[in-house]
Amino acid sequence: MIPRSPAYMSPSAAGKSPGMISSSANSLSFPSQDDDAAVEAAMPSESASIWLVIVAALETVLTSGVVFGWAPLQLMLEEEGVYSELCVNGAPCKEQAERLSMIYTMATSAFCFCVWPTGLVLDRVGPQACCILGAVLFGVGTVLFGASSSAAGGLDLFLPGYIGMAVGGLPIMLSMMHLSNLLPLYAGTIITVLQVMIDVSALDFKVFAELVANAGATRKQLFLGYTGVPILILLSAPLLWPKTKYPPRPSHL
Repeated sequence: MIPRSPAYMSPSAAGKSPGMISSSANSLSFPSQDDDAAVEAAMPSESASIWLVIVAALETVLTSGVVFGWAPLQLMLEEEGVYSELCVNGAPCKEQAERLSMIYTMATSAFCFCVWPTGLVLDRVGPQACCILGAVLFGVGTVLFGASSSAAGGLDLFLPGYIGMAVGGLPIMLSMMHLSNLLPLYAGTIITVLQVMIDVSALDFKVFAELVANAGATRKQLFLGYTGVPILILLSAPLLWPKTKYPPRPSHL
């Protein structure tokens, strides 16, 4: 059990619920860390901090590393007949597999390339704006991927759609890492959990493939429906995440 903080809370903060304290932190800059009581009062309570970490883990598992769950998605696309027009002697064929594999290669390369620039963006605009940026990119990616078609006359946007999901998950994930400062005694655990969620998120498209195979769902339905995830992240970011990173909680140092 996390010990209760002995730090002083101002009367104005003491009368607020955890959610209200979290919300108020979004509209102010944190005081100098020399004033421990003021920093403590400006931060969410310890119980609210736990819920914020849980929400962050959920957002991370739904977005951050989905790009690495390509294998079941490629099988689903092959069965759907995406790029089957490239096959001379019937699908599946080498040309189709190579075209689909190129999408994965380009998207994972974009993911790796954008890690450093995303860190710079996070330092410049803060976690709230960085999370919103990621949600927009991810949402655009899901829409493009769901609406794409390789058939003649169709809109072939599989590649930019998958890159959008790959690059969009990064700002969401990186904007959550500072939450470890809310509970410094458990900072290693929090960072580890968030990193594990990146790996677990690779299973998201395995669920998609199972829904297509066993529930009669279509790719378009799943990806357009999944757009609801980045929309919720986008709408909730101004309420949940601060404009500047949380400093380490003084009472835990």
